[in-house]
Amino acid sequence: MKFLLCLFLNLILLSFSFAQTQTIRGKVVDNASQMPLIGVTLVVNETNVNAVSDENGDFVLENVPTGRQQIQAQYLGYEPYISEDLVVSSSKEIYLDILLKEQVEITETVVVSASKGADGTGNKALNDLSVVSTRSFSVEETKRYAASLDDPGRMAAALPGVRSDQDNENDVIIRGNSSAGVLWRLEGLEITNPSHFARAASTGGGITVFSASLLGNTDFSTGGFAAEYGNAFSGVFDMRFRKGNMSKREHSIKVGLVGLGFATEGPMKKGRSSYVINYRYSTLGLLNLMGIYVVRDNVANDFQDLSFCMTFNSKDNKNEFKVFGVGGLSNELWSVKEDTADWQNTWDYQYEKAGSDLGVVGASFRRLINEKSYLKATLGTVYSHIFSTQYEPQITDLENRDSFLIYDYKILRSQAHVTYSNKFSNKFRLKSGAIVHAISHWLSLNQRHGTDTSNHQYLDIGDANTDFLIQAYAQGSYRPNNYFTINLGVHAMYFAMNNTYSIEPRFSVQYKPFSKTTISAAYGLHGKAIPIGTYYLRIKDQSGNSTQPNKNLKIAKWHHAILSYQQVIALGFRTTVEVYYQYGFDIPTSADSSSTYWYFNERQTYGFEAMVSEGFAQNYGLDITIEKAFGRNFFLLATGSIYEAQYKSLGDTEWRNTRYNRGWGASLMGGYEFEFKKGGVLQLGLKSFLADGIRYTPADEAASIAAGALIEDEDNAYSAKAPIYFRLDLRLAYRKDHKKLSYTIALDLQNVTNYRNISFYGYDRKKSELFPRYQAGILPVLSFQIDF
Repeated sequence: MKFLLCLFLNLILLSFSFAQTQTIRGKVVDNASQMPLIGVTLVVNETNVNAVSDENGDFVLENVPTGRQQIQAQYLGYEPYISEDLVVSSSKEIYLDILLKEQVEITETVVVSASKGADGTGNKALNDLSVVSTRSFSVEETKRYAASLDDPGRMAAALPGVRSDQDNENDVIIRGNSSAGVLWRLEGLEITNPSHFARAASTGGGITVFSASLLGNTDFSTGGFAAEYGNAFSGVFDMRFRKGNMSKREHSIKVGLVGLGFATEGPMKKGRSSYVINYRYSTLGLLNLMGIYVVRDNVANDFQDLSFCMTFNSKDNKNEFKVFGVGGLSNELWSVKEDTADWQNTWDYQYEKAGSDLGVVGASFRRLINEKSYLKATLGTVYSHIFSTQYEPQITDLENRDSFLIYDYKILRSQAHVTYSNKFSNKFRLKSGAIVHAISHWLSLNQRHGTDTSNHQYLDIGDANTDFLIQAYAQGSYRPNNYFTINLGVHAMYFAMNNTYSIEPRFSVQYKPFSKTTISAAYGLHGKAIPIGTYYLRIKDQSGNSTQPNKNLKIAKWHHAILSYQQVIALGFRTTVEVYYQYGFDIPTSADSSSTYWYFNERQTYGFEAMVSEGFAQNYGLDITIEKAFGRNFFLLATGSIYEAQYKSLGDTEWRNTRYNRGWGASLMGGYEFEFKKGGVLQLGLKSFLADGIRYTPADEAASIAAGALIEDEDNAYSAKAPIYFRLDLRLAYRKDHKKLSYTIALDLQNVTNYRNISFYGYDRKKSELFPRYQAGILPVLSFQIDF
């Protein structure tokens, strides 16, 4: 650790130079119709740099000083725009897509006088039909947050109502809901699980395949979604790839303790088309050599991914065509510990080779039909491959092993998404669309616990089966004046495999009684088709006959009701208070009324039970946020949540705690930047979490001793809690601009206090007792990035 700190400080002191300048380009459009706006005035805050948008909505701001800058846009009849604080470097130009919202009641041009970060209105959703429990975040934010590893999922863990489940995983647990209910959408395509080391029937894994080098701004919703979002009940990530530089070529190289990356971008036809490409390779080998184990000391893993986006604009700027993609490979090997004295449970003497592959290829076309409407169509395929082989190598005969698990899941999801938007007037707009999924799958599972052949589950679909999931939506937005908005819509979903469907009304309202006060409310019904492998599970009975008991499961559904109050305070601070209630029904649960099994307590499998759609859920709580967007050299985000997450299985008469019902949680995140007179910026950041401990099912001690393995006391499912969870992360980074290049060296320290939080409880066969397995201790991530 001393070596890392010394290296970090030495690189800070390398060299100094005078301030540099850079160019900011972009386009200004109407947020509803996407039509370019001509004559918009753009100003770099607290400088003399300004520009006016041309007939295509394009603008160029030249000679912008490097460092933190803020852009203002003003246009008669439209609400003023203030950007977040942008990091302007000497090596990379910035491109901005600015969406202006038309006023209903025309007022005079507003003179925006707020200094950097002082207006308190940052992080507005890009999709203005999402008015509650939704915010946007930028790539720069993900880089600023301590120990986020440029991962949107890890960054979101510090947002209100959100908690992570494990330190070495990126599951997004929202308001006590399973990560299986999160929708990840890229350029309109649904990605079932966007993570390396992905788990089946989940959206979680180790780290997402999305590189921060390609991502544009992202909308993140934690409830009450707009009508265009379906097949989700927990949350939504609506992600976009940014456009590459259409004027000049730019490159970036990043190396660190966990791997390396390379990115490049530039024009294909100057001013009309561009490309951006990124490659990453990562391994934990260097950390393991330092005695730091992210997973366990007998686990080795690595991953790599490649992302790209190509953008083409027509000469009249009415057509935009994109081709995009991302591919990821990840592998993990669990070795058997050589010293049998170290064997406590199956993770010590069980061999496992696992991993996941992901491929996404898509193309989108957007056509501006006229000044009020546009049409967008996206076609693409998402290929997912999740595999694992687990067994005890000391027993050579597979069928005589106490347990084994072999699975190989391949899913190809071909999609078409068409959207039509029409701005009938400055008071009313309509947005509608349809999504078709053709889901082809090759699923193989062979599992048994113990030598009893009646306890044997498997999937065996050698030939490709194709099932269709069809979605349609429509949503209208009405604004009688500048202070009141009503959104009314519907989302419909039909699953052809078993002829189940869900008709989901959506409603939201927003009222601004004062310039700094916003009151919002939303209601919606939200459905989720069960992960495909659950429907096809086969179970053998004692006679050797197999059945598929889950093929008629319904689409699971949740009612969401949310009330939100937001108040902008002085100095750019704002506070938000949200109360919510969620009620779920038609949720898969065990067909055995004596069982407490409930599907969304699963973390990584399709389930091994015969199920019926007769489970229920209820989640309710309160989220409080105090936030200051970056400005005056610092930012702050403090959140607190109290909530309950409960369920009922088939035979329950009272509510039980779900796996994710931790009851309360709080987080504090902030950062400060020190600017040196001769150039260079030193960034300090922290992020802390405090929450009740994870829930687990206690052991049935007598049954566990008799079986020599963990047997859970199912009658008391998830009734026990681990000790309180605490984690403190720190970030130190130094950014320096030179004439033709800039560099950043960063040291992120996850769990800097080395506090050992409990990950799960295992069963020690030797001592016949439960024992805690701990999450990783302090984890240093040193990286160096150069942009040129």
